[in-house]
Amino acid sequence: MKKRLAGIILVGVLAFTSLAGCGSSKEAAPVAESATTETPMAEDAAAPVTDVAPSDGVSATLAKYQAEGFTIGADLFAPYIYEGTDGNMTGVDYDILTEILTQLGITDIKVAPTAYESVILELNNNNVDCTCDGMYITEARMNQGVYFSDVCYFENDCVLIAEDSTIATEADLVGKKLAVCTGSVAANIGEEMVADGRVGSLDYYTSNDLTFQAVSSGQADAVLCDCFAASPAMGEDSNLSLKYLDSYTPQLTDAVAGFGFRASEKDFVAEFNVVLNEMKEDGRLQAIFDKWNMSSSVFCGVEEGHTVNLAQ
Repeated sequence: MKKRLAGIILVGVLAFTSLAGCGSSKEAAPVAESATTETPMAEDAAAPVTDVAPSDGVSATLAKYQAEGFTIGADLFAPYIYEGTDGNMTGVDYDILTEILTQLGITDIKVAPTAYESVILELNNNNVDCTCDGMYITEARMNQGVYFSDVCYFENDCVLIAEDSTIATEADLVGKKLAVCTGSVAANIGEEMVADGRVGSLDYYTSNDLTFQAVSSGQADAVLCDCFAASPAMGEDSNLSLKYLDSYTPQLTDAVAGFGFRASEKDFVAEFNVVLNEMKEDGRLQAIFDKWNMSSSVFCGVEEGHTVNLAQ
């Protein structure tokens, strides 16, 4: 599905609340702050202390992580990073990060449970080494000292329908009942769709799980939600019998997410980006999205996913 981005990403004007966090105290897709003109944090403000000498051909930071290990700060929220039924960490972000870090020669990878609201503080205090959880790339966060990777994925919206639904195209939603989560961005988008005549009406529910059940049981014709919130409903273990409406065009085309690092470690981020972009080109990243039952619309290519950080 075509994305309207202009080669380089410098995002900061999305003032939406979380789609995926509806009915939960944890926001999977955070509020993206407005752009700001504050002076970026000095690069040495969060510089880690290390005596590890750089190895041949790698940055001093990468050499440090190879020797001492790497800690991911995560809010333990599915499907990003969370504890599976076997007690091990899992999730789409976990799969992406461990693949990249392992390729970089980092074998000791830990996850530190970290509240989403405090992860940037923990990053700047050197208690964790990166952020995750679908964090939007924004100027405001860059001004807090975060140096972002290239875009990992689009954090956009999708429509789910029953597997036996007669709805085949987005145009077929006209006159239909759409299930949305109360107070979510999906609800805002759905209300615009009703006003424009693109859907007939909305049914509001207090959680994403309830919206999925409404469509599965026939109480609603389709559900509008965040692509990452949809992941559990689309898994092999789900008995909901839902599928994506592939012809739906996401409305949140500028909602892009990446992994956040310290501005003092931009050489390491460049090394990280090399592997990330190789994964985009050779299909490994898409394979992870497929494993987690993501809509094809979350994929962001190499050229359109280049991030321009404030601390260049």
